[in-house]
Amino acid sequence: MRRIAALLLTLHNHRREIEKKLILWMPLILLACVLLFFFRSEGALQESQRDQLALISSASSLLSQGIFESIRELSVMSAEFEKGLANIPTAIAIAQLQKQFFSAAELNNQYLQLRWIDANGKERLRIDQGQTGPRIIAATNLQDKSDRYYFQNCMELVRGETYISPWDLNQEHGKIQVPYSPVIRIGQPLFRADGIRAGILIINLDAGNLIRGLDALARDWDLGFFLVDEEGEWIKGEKERDSWSGDLDRAEPISERYPDLWEAIASEGAGEFTGEGGHWVFSRFSFRIIGLSTNWKIQSPSWWLISRLQTLTILGLHGQSFLEALALLILGWITVFLIIVRQVAEQHEKKELEASLRNTRSRLIRAERLSSIGLLMAGLSHELNTPIGAAQLMTSSLMSELQPPEGNTATSKDNPVLLEDRTLERIVEGLNLVSDCLERVAELVRTFKKMSVDRESMELRWFDLAEIVGDVARIMDRAVREKDHRLEVDVKPGIKIYGAPGPLSQVLQILLSNALEHAFPLPGGSLSIKAASSDRTCYISVSDNGSGIDPDTITRVFDPFYTTGRGKGHTGIGLSIAQELVNSALQGQINVRSSRKGGTRFRIAIPLKAQPIKSSISG
Repeated sequence: MRRIAALLLTLHNHRREIEKKLILWMPLILLACVLLFFFRSEGALQESQRDQLALISSASSLLSQGIFESIRELSVMSAEFEKGLANIPTAIAIAQLQKQFFSAAELNNQYLQLRWIDANGKERLRIDQGQTGPRIIAATNLQDKSDRYYFQNCMELVRGETYISPWDLNQEHGKIQVPYSPVIRIGQPLFRADGIRAGILIINLDAGNLIRGLDALARDWDLGFFLVDEEGEWIKGEKERDSWSGDLDRAEPISERYPDLWEAIASEGAGEFTGEGGHWVFSRFSFRIIGLSTNWKIQSPSWWLISRLQTLTILGLHGQSFLEALALLILGWITVFLIIVRQVAEQHEKKELEASLRNTRSRLIRAERLSSIGLLMAGLSHELNTPIGAAQLMTSSLMSELQPPEGNTATSKDNPVLLEDRTLERIVEGLNLVSDCLERVAELVRTFKKMSVDRESMELRWFDLAEIVGDVARIMDRAVREKDHRLEVDVKPGIKIYGAPGPLSQVLQILLSNALEHAFPLPGGSLSIKAASSDRTCYISVSDNGSGIDPDTITRVFDPFYTTGRGKGHTGIGLSIAQELVNSALQGQINVRSSRKGGTRFRIAIPLKAQPIKSSISG
């Protein structure tokens, strides 16, 4: 609930900012959705088209395998029957052939008929597949097939060739058998020993079983599958009524129903076509391909294996891809919305924290400045005590000198001779001392005023480095001597700098104070301030011979609020402020080196002439 409340509060407070960022993100989200729709749609369509090709390949394999065994078995029977006709009486050869026919029909119920038709087209031997098994057809029921195309085509073959007929519906006594019995006829010519034709052996193979196998494949692939002959007539059509359009003449052929498709089919051996009805994949098929792998010589017409991906199915694929893209759009929008809201909330929270940190740092900087000013006051007070005390003592002494002796009530005013009797030389010396003391007081007050004003100002001006260092040394002298240390200054007059003297004096004071607090475990330490200059840069070093800084600590000495003296009331802000003043107000750099044996040295490098900039240090 708190998160929801925070979310709603962010929305309410930063609605315009969130809207602007959402507007910036929306084109990218829309582009991603469009690309997803395109790739998913194309991917699904290509996958379905690959399925169509795979279905065509599987159908071709099914048809080839279904016919292969029949050709092999027919070839064996033809060879043995021809051998029998040459070596044994015809009646015995026919009896052996009948036995082979019967055995083959028993083993393979896809053999609807096995026949020997003589050279005149008369059926001489016939086995039909019945409901209870194979049966021999009586001689009185044998028919004349001399007018049937398959007999005529088969009789034109030479020895060793096999004929495979077109797909059609079986006819008995000149009429199409009912119920319909789709067949493929496989025939081979017979020859006597003298080369005279003895007719043909022919098998009627159940084509309906092959069609059922093709239907099963189409269902497995969830695709439409059709079989069309060379004339464009349906063998297996779109609907049951379309099938066998060439035999039944009750449906328009594919060449009339889809003329553009048929034009593409007729002009290519295999290919794809997108148009009326959907996406079509087609391939020419002929049983001659069996002959290529078995060295059989097969005469067979061609058919077209056709697979179709319906327009509605294609639209369904596009629709599914659209829904996926829409889901991505919604999910992406929600995700981006939540991310933006969270980012905005975090950004504003960060800004608030940064503002709070700046305020805290500002207060600490003020406190540090007040502390430094307090140190100035303490040093000034100590320095003033000496001349003021001396002046007070001399004034008191002179007052005593000007008073008449005890018991004498006359004054110098009443008796000028009394004043002349005094030692005028001592009075003059005393007044000179008082004057010197007052001048010293005035100088100290001017120094304090100058440093106080400089500390509160970032104004750039020309100053002598030696004066600034001298002022800091005088202010810090009392603190140094109180801890029984000594401060050495090696800064020659004449190093003129155009910059902000206040921040520089504060930096030097911070470095000296830091050394006094942390560098010396025992009295007797030594501090030094040295300076040198090049053409454009002034180098100032503040060194001590104290205990040094360990390697883990030295990398963090300039980090805000980092201190090793937290228990002693140290804030850890001093060196951070010093670095910030050097980097921004003084436009320079500061670094530190330390050794356990040689103490610590802070080195400041600042330009001799600073560039006018807007200071980032405020108090």
